[in-house]
Amino acid sequence: MNKSIITNSSEEFIWATISRSNPVKHNSAFEFQVEFPHNGKNSKNWICKLKPGLILSLNDVTYMEDVVNHVETKEDCLKFAYFLSGKGNVNYNFLDTQLKRDFDEELVHHSYVYFSPEIEGKIRFKAGSHLQQFSIHISPSVLLNYFNGQFDIGPFVLREILAGSDQTSFFHTDRISNSMRVAIDQILNCPYSGAMRQLFIESKTMELITYKMDQIIQAKPVRNHAPRLKKEDYGRIKKAAGILINNLENPPGLFDLAKNVGTTHTRLNIGFRQIYGTTAFGYLRQVRLEKARQLLEKDGLNVTQAAYEVGYNSIPSFSKAFSVYFGINPTKYKKRLF
Repeated sequence: MNKSIITNSSEEFIWATISRSNPVKHNSAFEFQVEFPHNGKNSKNWICKLKPGLILSLNDVTYMEDVVNHVETKEDCLKFAYFLSGKGNVNYNFLDTQLKRDFDEELVHHSYVYFSPEIEGKIRFKAGSHLQQFSIHISPSVLLNYFNGQFDIGPFVLREILAGSDQTSFFHTDRISNSMRVAIDQILNCPYSGAMRQLFIESKTMELITYKMDQIIQAKPVRNHAPRLKKEDYGRIKKAAGILINNLENPPGLFDLAKNVGTTHTRLNIGFRQIYGTTAFGYLRQVRLEKARQLLEKDGLNVTQAAYEVGYNSIPSFSKAFSVYFGINPTKYKKRLF
């Protein structure tokens, strides 16, 4: 069976892939038990909206025939997924990379986390497969709030996402640890009800995220197997970097930048990753923030002046990005200089 899933937000995507219909059992003010009416049996699907920007879901179903979902969605959340069983494969095109995995070979008993503001591709489930996947969908701003607005460890691309970047994607996978299994089991078999239930599930959710974040932080850098850039491509990337440096206050959009140097936005980001370790606008963010720090430290500008000088029109956005990148609020950083 083939099905197209076209959505415009993470929450829409959750409902489209988990419920496939209106909720049939409303357990409380914040969670739903849902059925899977098409081509499945023994459904135990579940959605729990802990707060805006933080939703849990459980997809637990046995497929009676091969199912192929063609997916096209805009995402606004990081997805932490814990793949417990099932057979199939996924082939997703992210903003600047591709996710291609076989469930039955690589991702069974794995946890993974990904983010991409745009996703297009397909996911296939095999007949007779018992799919069991527990997922946490959390917006970057909500996750950053749990870090008190600062996150200065782990891959820079993840810090970019927490700071609000919608021009990059991220993917990480590793084995599900025993601690993760225990936390998942405690969430799915919570002994409490009412407000106590919500408090318990939220605390265990953050515990589960903590275990995954620790895996990400401890992970060894993945060797880049992308083909070497041709000389002309290298020149295009360097030219694009120069355009960004010279236009910090009013940089061109990603598509215009790619067109200006004679390439596509995907190849542009791939090239930036190979040369600079981040996307084109990740690079722009780094240059802006490094320049802002210089303006605060050596040129004596105040926070507002430095923010406007490097192209930030919102002081809160600048402070957030600066805090995530340097691990300190720009106002506090300025005070430390004197």
